[in-house]
Amino acid sequence: MNRKKLILMFLIAWSMQSVLYTQLTFLGAAANYGTWIKEPGASIYAIYSVNEKIDIVPNATYFLPHTFDVTDGTHEYTWWHINLDGHYVVFEPSGIQLFGLMGLCFTNETKRIDELIQGQQPYRDKINATKIGLNIGAGGQLHLAKYFNPFAEVKYSLGDRHQFVFTLGILCRIASDRVPGESDEF
Repeated sequence: MNRKKLILMFLIAWSMQSVLYTQLTFLGAAANYGTWIKEPGASIYAIYSVNEKIDIVPNATYFLPHTFDVTDGTHEYTWWHINLDGHYVVFEPSGIQLFGLMGLCFTNETKRIDELIQGQQPYRDKINATKIGLNIGAGGQLHLAKYFNPFAEVKYSLGDRHQFVFTLGILCRIASDRVPGESDEF
């Protein structure tokens, strides 16, 4: 069932490109930290520009496993997110772009249990859950170079596991339009 949901989310995100006449303008990578899982993560980003103010930003994040000890064993959590966010540019002086963020979050959480029951009998279990939530937040991009832009985001994921996710990364421009300081005039 999880694969069907993942394929459906990919098809929806891909079809939005043709429906909205967007253009893929940036690809990037980022480092993350989630406050609930308390571990760092890594993300990949794509930015589809709808117009000068609105971007569609699909991204995926994998967090490192978080292990903690219980009385007679360990529990290990592993998380990954697939987000479909929208950015709305609220302020864009020269060299910086600040945006508000809102979107959907599809989270997969895996919990591995390795314990001894009553100190003698081993018990192992794996629980896998997929959850849907909402993202709200803000961020910014610095236009330091023509094709490379550092960025930062802070978003709050609303769902079963509320958490803040802090992101720092770099975006690489792959489209020739919307370069700051260049115009279409001849």
